[in-house]
Amino acid sequence: MGHAEGKAQDVAITKEVARATTLADSFFYEIAKCCCIIVMPGQHDPTNAMLPQRPLHPCILPLTSRFIQIYISITV
Repeated sequence: MGHAEGKAQDVAITKEVARATTLADSFFYEIAKCCCIIVMPGQHDPTNAMLPQRPLHPCILPLTSRFIQIYISITV
């Protein structure tokens, strides 16, 4: 794979991650309107190797972070 192909693949992955994050933010936003939510790491997230764990930045979930009820935590 050449440099241009690798860069194009990186751009495609970045767009896919951005779209997934936007969809997750919209989903959490709808839930946060009526109840408190806690975002926790999944089974395959590399959180055990990254201690101490820091909370997600509010810019990652801009709609959801507007609610005081939301607790964005990465602690296991």
